[in-house]
Amino acid sequence: IVRLNISDRLLDMNKRKHLIIYFFLCIFYIPIFAQTEEDNVVITNMENVFTFKLNDDKSPFIEEESSARYVCTKISGKVVLARFYDDLSEIKNISIDGLKGVKPQYGMYQEEGLFYNDTKVCTINLPFTQKNKIAEVSLKKIFHDPHYFSTVYLSEQQFIKNKTVKLIVPYWMD
Repeated sequence: IVRLNISDRLLDMNKRKHLIIYFFLCIFYIPIFAQTEEDNVVITNMENVFTFKLNDDKSPFIEEESSARYVCTKISGKVVLARFYDDLSEIKNISIDGLKGVKPQYGMYQEEGLFYNDTKVCTINLPFTQKNKIAEVSLKKIFHDPHYFSTVYLSEQQFIKNKTVKLIVPYWMD
C-alpha cells in the first residue's frame, strides 16, 4: 500500500510546475541561437549521397559524396568547415570552386592540446572577401567498415535553404 500525504502531493505539483517552466524556457531559448536566412554566410544548396558498395574482395563499404554551395549575403566573412574521419574512414577528392588559394588542412583532432583517440579532422577555411561571393565545396568520404556508419547529420553551422540526403542501398543488401 502506498500512502501519499499532502506534502508529497505538493512536492509532485512543484516538480511538475518546475518541469513545465523548464520545458518552455528551453523552447523559447533555443530559437535565439537558431540560424536564419539573414545570416552572413548561408548554404543555398547542399546534397549528401550515401552509396553502399562492394570492394574487389566483396567486402562492403559506404561512399559519401557531399556538395555544398555557400553564399556570403552581407559583408565579408570566414567560414571554417570541419569534417571528421579516423583509421576506418578517409576523406578525398576535395574540390573548392569560387575562392582562390583555399586548401584543406589535415591533422589529428585535439581538444585543449590533448589527443583522445584516433579522430582526425579535415578543415577548410573559406574566406569570403565580398558580398555575394559564392564558394562550392565537394568531397568524398569513404567508410571502410559499415559498422561505424551510424549518423547522418541534417544540420550545419550555417543556415541551409535546401538540403537533400540520399541513401542508395543496392538490391544485394537485403
